[in-house]
Parts: sequence; structure tokens; C-alpha cells
Amino acid sequence: VEGERVPLFWCLQNYNELCQLAAYMGEDQPVYGMRSGNQVMVKNQANINRLAAYYAGEIAAIVQPGRVLVGGNCQAAQIAFQVARCLLDRGYTIPLLYLHEKFIDQPYGGPVAMSFGRDSNRNPYLADDTPEKTFARAYTGPLTVDLVSGSHAQFFREPNVQDLIRVLKQRRDEHVQPPR
Repeated sequence: VEGERVPLFWCLQNYNELCQLAAYMGEDQPVYGMRSGNQVMVKNQANINRLAAYYAGEIAAIVQPGRVLVGGNCQAAQIAFQVARCLLDRGYTIPLLYLHEKFIDQPYGGPVAMSFGRDSNRNPYLADDTPEKTFARAYTGPLTVDLVSGSHAQFFREPNVQDLIRVLKQRRDEHVQPPR
């Protein structure tokens, strides 16, 4: 959790994601994990909002209002999205919201980086040549979309994790200057 960069709060499906993120993001990147409630809660909007509010409170107990990065993978990205909204309401700045394998069709005005697996059944480009039009209706801030190696649920395994982390670092560095 040590490091001088803006902390990353990642909503995850399982512990392996957190271990891989922490290992590959580097010693200078603080990484915190938030469990998605996968297989232990009904994924409806009310439960997602409650869990997100809980995590926003936990983040507030760790980090004073300021800049934090928020992200998540697949279903966990739904929770990360709501965590970002809660933190914005609490006076935090979210330089980047990272959504992997999930488009949340709700308004968001800050910077968003999305990624999908090239071979994933969640990849919208396999069904639509221009999903950016749909994304842009919801996300009015800066938006990037990347395709990374792998199929669904294979991103935190070798060798796919290196490609995912490369993109995550690239997008982070576009929005947050490294510490001096």
C-alpha cells in the first residue's frame, strides 16, 4: 500500500486480481482492493449503491479528500463506477475511472478509460463497429477504449496481465503525473 502515486482503489472479483495488480503496477503505486460481493449478494442497483457507499466511507477513513484512481473488472466495475460517484459527492477528485470489461450506461462526466479483451465475449466491437457512440452518450468527459490480450476471466493470468497492466499504466500516466 506504500508508494508515492495517487492511490488506486480497485473493485475485484477475487484476491488473485489484487495480487496481480499490486505486483505489476509497481512499488510506487498504492493499490487497495474492494471486494465486489461476487457470489454473496444479489447484484441489483440498490445493493450496488449500498456497497459503493460503504467503500466510499472506507476510502474516506484511509485517504483525505483529494485525488484517487478508481477501477474495476467486469461486474465489479459496476461497483467501482458508483464508488467514484460517491467519492465525487464527498469532494474527491477522480483523475481516472477505469472500467474493464463493462460499460455502465449511466451518466459520468469525468475521465473514463475502458478496456475489453480482444477475444472476450464482452467485447462490444465483436457485435458493433462503433460502440463509442453509445459510450459517448453516457460518458461526457475524456474517454479512451482499449482492446487487450485475452478472453473473459483470463486477464489476470500470464501473459495477459502484462498487456492489461501496460494499458492501465498508460491511461493512468495520461491523467496523473508521476511524483517527482
